[in-house]
Amino acid sequence: MKTTHSLIVAAMLSLSAVSFNVSAQTAPIKSEDQIKAEYKAAKEKCDAMSGKQEDACEAQAKAVRETDEANAKVARKDAEARNDVAGDKRDADYKAAKAQCDTLSGDAEKKCGLDAKTKFNK
Repeated sequence: MKTTHSLIVAAMLSLSAVSFNVSAQTAPIKSEDQIKAEYKAAKEKCDAMSGKQEDACEAQAKAVRETDEANAKVARKDAEARNDVAGDKRDADYKAAKAQCDTLSGDAEKKCGLDAKTKFNK
């Protein structure tokens, strides 16, 4: 009974850790305008404070802004990398299709080559 209970608790903890990790990775990416607007609003809230509270509030607002900017930068670089990979894959698939066409002859080879060019936007 204790073993079963321990296994259930362990399974629940692992699932919660996995779901936390997935949700952290799928947070919406904010635009530059959204980041600026949120930072400005946060700074305005800080202006109502004074002294160390205001300093801490401004530091928190700045930390949130910098985190959002970093996440946006990562998202842009990720998108660029995915586009590069997609282009590389398309080029490799086109070369493979052309090699397959080279095994044919005559009109079949010409038609195959034209179809490959059309399919892979070459």
